[in-house]
Amino acid sequence: MMNASENLNAAGILVEKRPENGNVHASSIMQPCRSAMDSSARTIWLLSDPDSEVRRDRCLSLLMEQLEQQRRFLKINDDNVNRGPNPPPADCGRSSSRRRA
Repeated sequence: MMNASENLNAAGILVEKRPENGNVHASSIMQPCRSAMDSSARTIWLLSDPDSEVRRDRCLSLLMEQLEQQRRFLKINDDNVNRGPNPPPADCGRSSSRRRA
């Protein structure tokens, strides 16, 4: 929910500044509004069921999904860093074997 309020605040600042610079900022305003709507809808879905066990399961499933996405990103990042055109020296401590799985 905090993300939604921050995005709406940013959109409000852009709308407020429009008269000063004459720029509509349409895409710059719509993106944080869309993000705020998405965050709000997700929060409502996570917390809407009266059964606390359902709410907990929803929150845990979302958390597990996000952790899996982070794990995939870190693997891709390690692959790119270690196998890219300029791999780091072996002694720089960026080896994926040292990182927790």
